[in-house]
Amino acid sequence: MIHLVAIEGAATGAKFALVEGENILGRSHQLAVTLAGTDVSRRHTRILLRQGEALIEDLGSSNGTFVNGRRVQGQALLRARDVVKIGAHVFRVETDQPADPAMTINWSTLADVANPDLFRENPARKLQIVLDFARLLVRATDAEAVHLCLIEQLLLLFPQASRGLVIAPRGDSFEVKASQSRGSAGSVGAAFSRSVVAQVMSSGLAVLAEDAAKLDLSQTINTLGIRSLICVPLRGQGGRTLGVIQLDRLQRGAPFTHEDLNLVTAISLQAAASLENTILQQEMLAAQRLKADLALAREVQHGLLPVETPVLSAGPLDLCGGLQPAQEIAGDFYDYFALDDRRVALVVADVSGKGVQTSLHMGMVRALARHFLETEPSPARVLFRLNNAVARNNPKFMFVTLALAVYDVASGRCEIARAGHPAPLFRNHRGEISEVAVPPGPLLGIDPDCAYPEETRITLEPGDTLLLFSDGVTEAYGQEEQDLFGLERLMGVFGQLPVQGVLRDWLRLIGDEIRAFSQTDTLRDDVTLLALRRM
Repeated sequence: MIHLVAIEGAATGAKFALVEGENILGRSHQLAVTLAGTDVSRRHTRILLRQGEALIEDLGSSNGTFVNGRRVQGQALLRARDVVKIGAHVFRVETDQPADPAMTINWSTLADVANPDLFRENPARKLQIVLDFARLLVRATDAEAVHLCLIEQLLLLFPQASRGLVIAPRGDSFEVKASQSRGSAGSVGAAFSRSVVAQVMSSGLAVLAEDAAKLDLSQTINTLGIRSLICVPLRGQGGRTLGVIQLDRLQRGAPFTHEDLNLVTAISLQAAASLENTILQQEMLAAQRLKADLALAREVQHGLLPVETPVLSAGPLDLCGGLQPAQEIAGDFYDYFALDDRRVALVVADVSGKGVQTSLHMGMVRALARHFLETEPSPARVLFRLNNAVARNNPKFMFVTLALAVYDVASGRCEIARAGHPAPLFRNHRGEISEVAVPPGPLLGIDPDCAYPEETRITLEPGDTLLLFSDGVTEAYGQEEQDLFGLERLMGVFGQLPVQGVLRDWLRLIGDEIRAFSQTDTLRDDVTLLALRRM
């Protein structure tokens, strides 16, 4: 017979027998095991019991099912002493089969502040020891200091202990965070039994084993000559296991007792709280440093955006751009600069991803685009050369969409090419709107040798306006997930802007319409606009 024993949650102490076949756990009252709580789905988890083998499967619940801290994907095999978490409920898997003598332990106790056994005997002495530990641990400024202080004080408190270890999880394995030995026990080094540590961490049970060689199937303990041990989980809030404390005894006599186990377990709860505090403090400091780094990166990125409109001897230029980032670091950018005394280049681009890595990639694309535009008169050829350079130095396969225009202020002629980017919009001096028919070239940065369609040529008359934009404009979400701002809505807003209005005001009004549509100031994607008007 296989049972689920509740060790945390509202049903703590209850024991549920699993029947042959299907066992459904959830909030519904018609199930084999009914669990209370809003974090439990009506039909949350299924356990299939077939000829003594138990398979667990999540039934598409919102919060998932976890076995030994790992989310269940598909079906997973349940074994004795596995720990199952469903919402706030935590169960230990137990069987009625005789225990394997190789896994026999003398004493075990639950590492939990609600465990009444921890202070049942000599409560005043234990409380004083725990308080003394708390005063010492509070001085530790990081996790390493907590580990070292904990081992040093435990060896002082337990003179029969030959060695002390703090062991923590690392990926799918474990690592020793602190180790200290007495005398000849130093030859043992920092070796330990991974199976014992794994059992203690997964079950949440502190264990005491006398004649400990019987504990480990891998014979690690027998090889080390360990006669007895105490292994206790370091359990933080919410049942999170940060590692284990292990005390070993190599010599005969002066065995560990179940009261020693209870005392080390009580100390471990205080140590886990100190560890969580130091880890939280380190995470907060790291977050502050990251925030400062992001602020600096955003300042640098903002400094790359053009500020002043180029002054060309061939004629006046009316040009304005704006970028509203969705996060600290934008994935979009725009740029404009003079190529000679009559031509200006305009660029709007969107780099895949977000964050510092995207910002660095964006800076590289911007610098290369400027470099190629200085020597290459054809926008399509610039895209070809830019793509070739980016794709050959792109180990993360970050792609870029980009629209590029070269405008001659004297003639009003504008040549436009694009790489996977939205086509620009054109508004003539009468207020009529159209989409510029620019062939969509391939994304930048994927295929180093792909070709780009020839650039499209249009001529702007006085009062005509060209609008370049990123997909964050047309793909801005409304209140409903499927409702997007869209090209048609953008064209409508663009066409209704006041005649002879200032371009900066035009961009602000378009941005206001996007925010009103989304009904939020928090954008999901960067919004970038760049407008050019012939004067």
